[in-house]
Amino acid sequence: MRLISIFIILALAACSNSVLEKKSPPISYTQQLENNPADPVLENIQRKIEKVFIGAVFTKSTQSLDKIGDTLKKAYEKKPQNILRYWLGYLDYYRAIVQFRSGNQEASKKTINQLEKRIEGMENKNEEDYALLAMAQIFSVQFKGLNTLFIGNSINENLEKAESINAENLRVWLAKGQRDCFLPKEYGGGDKAEEYLLKALDLNPQPNENAYLPSWGLAETHETLIRFYIRNENWEKAKDSYEIAIKNFPKNARIKMLGGKLIK
Repeated sequence: MRLISIFIILALAACSNSVLEKKSPPISYTQQLENNPADPVLENIQRKIEKVFIGAVFTKSTQSLDKIGDTLKKAYEKKPQNILRYWLGYLDYYRAIVQFRSGNQEASKKTINQLEKRIEGMENKNEEDYALLAMAQIFSVQFKGLNTLFIGNSINENLEKAESINAENLRVWLAKGQRDCFLPKEYGGGDKAEEYLLKALDLNPQPNENAYLPSWGLAETHETLIRFYIRNENWEKAKDSYEIAIKNFPKNARIKMLGGKLIK
C-alpha cells in the first residue's frame, strides 16, 4: 500500500512538472534582450568573471568574485532578469571551483547548491540554463554520496531538455561530454564522451556576437577532451589534442597545466 502511494505521489509530481513546463516555454537570451535590454553591468561580464577567476585560483580567495557577485545582485534587485541570474550562476560555478581547490569543500558544496537552486527556480529556461545547471550537477556529484543515482537521472533530463531546445549549442555538448566523461556508468555515464566533445568542437560558441551573452565552452571542451584521453592513457590523442588546444588558447592556464602532465 505504501509503495502504491509513493508511485501516486511520483506520478502527480511528474504531471505537475509537465504542466509547469507548458506554462513556462523556453525563451532564448537573444529574444529576451530584444524584448527587454539588459543592465549595462553585463557588458563583457563573462570576460570579467574569467579574468578574476584566474587570480582567485592563485590567491585561494573568492573576494574578487564576490565583488562581481554583489554588483550582479544589486542589478537583479533593480531589474529581475533571467540573464542576470544566469551570470550569477556562472560566477557561482567558478566560485565553487576556487573553494574546492582551496580545500574548503563545505563552502564549495554550499555554493554549488546555491547555483542549482538559482537556475532551477527560473521560468522560461533555455538551453543555456539547462546546460549550466547540468554542469553544476556534474560538479556536485562529489558531494552527493548515496544521492548520486538521483542526481544522475536529473542531469540526463536537463541535458535532454537542453538538446531539444537547441542541438547546435556548443555548451550543451560540452555538458553532455562532461557527464559521460566523469559520471560512472551505473549513474548514467558511458563511452560517448569523445563523440560528444568532438561534436562540441565543431560548433560555434557564439554564432551572433554579443558582449552580454555566453560564448564560453570551447577552451573547456579542449581541456575536458585532453583529460579524457589522459585518464584512458590514450597518449597520442592526448598530445595531438593538446597541441591544437594550446595553439588556440596559448594563455589558458588549465590547458598549460595539462601539458605538464603529458611531459611527465
